[in-house]
Amino acid sequence: LGQREPGGGDLSRSTAPTGPRARLLARGRALLAGSPFLAHVLTLMTGTAMAQGAAFLMTMVLARIYTPRDMGLLATYIAVASILVAVAALRYDMAIMLPKREDQALSVARLGVVCLTIVSLAATVLSFPLNGIVSHYWGHEVAVWMPMVGLTTFLMSGVELMKYWFNRNSDYRTIALNQAEQQIGLTGGQLVLGLTGLGGLAGLILGHTAGQFFAFVNLGRQAGPLRRPRPAGAPSLGWAARRYRRMPLLNAPNALVDAVRLNGIQLLIGGYSAAALGQFQMAWRVLDAPLILINGAVARVFFQKLSTVEPGQMQPLVRTTIKRAVLIGIVPFALIFLLSPWIFPLFFGSQWDQAGDFGRALTPWLFMMLITSPISNLFVVTEHQDWMLGFAILYAAAPLAWLSVSPLDLLTTSYILGAIMAVLLVAMTVMADLSAAHYDRDGRRLAQAGVEAD
Repeated sequence: LGQREPGGGDLSRSTAPTGPRARLLARGRALLAGSPFLAHVLTLMTGTAMAQGAAFLMTMVLARIYTPRDMGLLATYIAVASILVAVAALRYDMAIMLPKREDQALSVARLGVVCLTIVSLAATVLSFPLNGIVSHYWGHEVAVWMPMVGLTTFLMSGVELMKYWFNRNSDYRTIALNQAEQQIGLTGGQLVLGLTGLGGLAGLILGHTAGQFFAFVNLGRQAGPLRRPRPAGAPSLGWAARRYRRMPLLNAPNALVDAVRLNGIQLLIGGYSAAALGQFQMAWRVLDAPLILINGAVARVFFQKLSTVEPGQMQPLVRTTIKRAVLIGIVPFALIFLLSPWIFPLFFGSQWDQAGDFGRALTPWLFMMLITSPISNLFVVTEHQDWMLGFAILYAAAPLAWLSVSPLDLLTTSYILGAIMAVLLVAMTVMADLSAAHYDRDGRRLAQAGVEAD
């Protein structure tokens, strides 16, 4: 005590932390301060981790209240809504990220709201004449609730549109908190309704709707500019439609094909057996959680970064992202492949034993999704939506065709399905690298032409 440094400083009075933990924290703060990209990713990952953690814990309870058949019927309903959500705003929601000026972005956002409102109303109206078809393929219980699909589409599409607005303004904290609140509200509603006796499909759909409504209202309350009239001098909705016409013409069909692929798989399985779909969907839902945690954050921030990257820097950025995704995912997904058959009955109950087998079958596909999801928006920025549309058609046709013609049992069919989809995503990764190379080369050519003209 009372020792002094050679220069006269009192060591006992020093307050600067010098231990290994303090140095690690200081290094972490310096890293975040020097990398806004990493800081934004961690902000979104925190919110998503809270959402997925709450969802996982609630699912452990819900899996003992609702049967695989109940979950399969809900998955059928959500699959129909998800196909509509993919194109409800005609992809003008994604275009919110692209304008340089705020008033232009507001016009694009308003156009997206108009589009999703029209699509949602049309879905409600069409659900009545299509009731017989839905009942024939997926049962009377699903058909009874199908008129609500318009409301579900409106709420889910509206939430996604507002997230793009907050993403544009780098307000990732709001997105992160809303993701957590949305998931807690959704699963909490389903739990309360199940415990009070309103279980089955009714409890699942009403709980899901309550969670989406909460998320919609909460985000809308914070998105003041989207509620207020557009400022004087803002471009018209017609200007927004013409300026970003490639979004509905090329990107929307791409999104539709992608949604038909993912949700069509569930609808085909649901037509075979609602209980089998419940098992399949449980495996997908649980194993997709790490992807949502990582890619949900990285993809949003990476899209914002892609939209501002200079030509010549695109391909190095894409390759670095791919390498990091491989390093992050290879060990966890290897463990998932080995342990899935034991994990699901342990955490969710013995009635979910088949979900573990489906989880093992889906692992190669999910691993490649980890790699390709962050770079999927690259084709929008490089204006190679036509490339992605062609790939999306093949990517959708292959699994749907295989499920339609496979003579094998459902589990064996799923193993082959996972392998097919993984190989196709390897091809998409190569496409993304080529698209980035084209963007860099064309940008350098234009820059050189501008210098020569000067």
